[in-house]
Amino acid sequence: MGMLVVGACYAAVIGVLLLLAARVRRRGISAPILDVFDQCTARRGRA
Repeated sequence: MGMLVVGACYAAVIGVLLLLAARVRRRGISAPILDVFDQCTARRGRA
């Protein structure tokens, strides 16, 4: 049960970061910390 909670928290954090990266990319704001997640969302958009 504990592993399920940890996995859900991990997924939530990654999901929030992906949403923030998409928002940053739409607004054209540069955020170096989100570069990896921005690239992730860009690849998903092309696929």
